[in-house]
Parts: sequence; C-alpha cells; structure tokens
Amino acid sequence: MLSNELKVQIRDSFIALKSDMKDFRIRPSQNKMIAEISKTLSDEYQNSNKILCVEAPTGTGKTFAYLLSAIPIAKAHKKKLIISSANVALQEQLLLKDIPEAQKYCQVDFEYALVKGRSRYVCIRNLINLCEDSTSDNSLFDNTLLFDEPPGKYQLEQMAELLEDYSAKKWNGEID
Repeated sequence: MLSNELKVQIRDSFIALKSDMKDFRIRPSQNKMIAEISKTLSDEYQNSNKILCVEAPTGTGKTFAYLLSAIPIAKAHKKKLIISSANVALQEQLLLKDIPEAQKYCQVDFEYALVKGRSRYVCIRNLINLCEDSTSDNSLFDNTLLFDEPPGKYQLEQMAELLEDYSAKKWNGEID
C-alpha cells in the first residue's frame, strides 16, 4: 500500500519541480502516470498483473514522473531501482542530466550508479590470458579471429597497464 507519507513525499517532489523549473507544464496525463507508477510499485493492484507499460510522446515528463515517484517507494521498501534504457545516449541523458535534476527535487536522499551491459566491459579473463601469452609463445596472437596481426610492443604494454589498473581497483574494466 502507498502510505500517506509516501504520497506526501511524491507530491512535494513534484510541487518543488513545478515551482522551480521554467516552462514546466502540468499535464493530466503526467499526474495519471505518477499515480499509476506509484500504485503499481506499491502493490495496490494485488489481484492483477503487476506490470505497467507507459507510453507517451517526447517531452511529456515521463522521466521525472517515474523518477520522482519510484525513488521514494524503492527507498521506503529498501529496494534498488533499476532503470534500463534503449541506448547509450539515453543512459548519458539520465546519468548526466535527468537523475541529478531529480535529485534536487526528490524528498529522499539517494545514490545512483551506471551499470552497462557486459559488452561494454573488457573480459578480464581474456586480458589476463593476453598479458600472460605476450610473455610466452604468443599462441593467442596467432588466432586471426581475435587479431588481424599480433599486437605490437606498445599495445602489449597498454594491456599490461590496464590489467594492473584493474587489479589495483583504479579501473573498473569499462571500455567506453
């Protein structure tokens, strides 16, 4: 159930957003979206499907609707909120613009982090194998599926540096 305290937190977040943000237009569809997100995440629809699909045109305030309603609910239930986006551009918009902006208005403190798909990180096992192979017989470098030509001394040094940085927790393995 959605407690009165949560309702007030969500409402106050939007009041702060509306009063501070220039060109903010109140839309009935946005209020409906906030209500449905809140009800769905708070299990108000106990006897039905607990999935909500929201579709609306660009610029209708979907991001703030789900951020400012879902974050307080997740915090109240001691849950983590995962937001998945279709592409890197949307990830960056969320990470660099929308979430920091929502943080200013949200009535609860929260932390956030970016987690990318596995294809966005180096395979540490392969990096270790490459670094070890570079000091031995170079059999991995003979594989034309991995390399058009064996890496040069500079590339091998870079790979060894990356592995050192990863081991020292100076680098998280992110490729981008």
